[in-house]
Amino acid sequence: MKTNTVVFVLLLLLTCLSFAAAQGAVSAFSRRDLAVPVIVIAFMKVRLVGLHFMEIRAAPRVLRLGFEIWMIAIGSTLLTLFFSGSQR
Repeated sequence: MKTNTVVFVLLLLLTCLSFAAAQGAVSAFSRRDLAVPVIVIAFMKVRLVGLHFMEIRAAPRVLRLGFEIWMIAIGSTLLTLFFSGSQR
């Protein structure tokens, strides 16, 4: 099976998983508790799309490093904002 096909199927499965979590299908946890896994799954999907479909994995090292740093910076910032605002 081609790599793009495997990545596409993985993206579909991750989408279904995050959708089910966001809709409350996992009833053992509250929606607030499931927000972090949904955010992490979203960033995993962005990374997969960037590396495999935008071909950043074969790009010059500087571009790939910039992409990875951007992913870490934005992801950690979003999670930090979520945790700082959820103290109520």
